[in-house]
Amino acid sequence: MDNFTIVASQPHCHIEYFPELKCIIQTWRGRSKSHQFRESIEATIEFAKTHTTASIISDTRQHEMISLEDAEWLAKEGNPRLVQSGLQRLAFVSPNNPFAARVQDSYAEKSKDEIDFQWFPNPDSARAWIEQQV
Repeated sequence: MDNFTIVASQPHCHIEYFPELKCIIQTWRGRSKSHQFRESIEATIEFAKTHTTASIISDTRQHEMISLEDAEWLAKEGNPRLVQSGLQRLAFVSPNNPFAARVQDSYAEKSKDEIDFQWFPNPDSARAWIEQQV
C-alpha cells in the first residue's frame, strides 16, 4: 500500500499526496462553484510549496465542469505558482462531460509552454505515466 497524505477533502474535491511519486492526486466530483474550485487549487499550491511535487494527476471523470474564467485564472494565477513550486507535468483523467473536456483543452492550450500535459482514460494509466517520470 502506498504511503500518502490527505491534503484536503471536500465533497467536490479530494486531494492526496504520494511522496514516492512526488505527486498530488486530485479527485474531482460533481459541480464545484468558483470559490470551491479556487480553494482546492489554493490548497494544492500551498501544499506543493512545502512538499516536493513534480506531478499532479487531476481525475476529472466525475467533475461536471468549471467556468472558462476559472480555467483562465488557473492558467494565469495558479500555474506560475505551481511551476515555481516544482510542478513539471499534469496528467488529466478525461472527464465524462464533453463540455468540461473543452474547458480543459482551453486551459492546457494556455499552459502548454509551462507544464507537460497528457490525457488518460483512467487513473491507472495516468499513474503509470507518472511512475515512468520518477
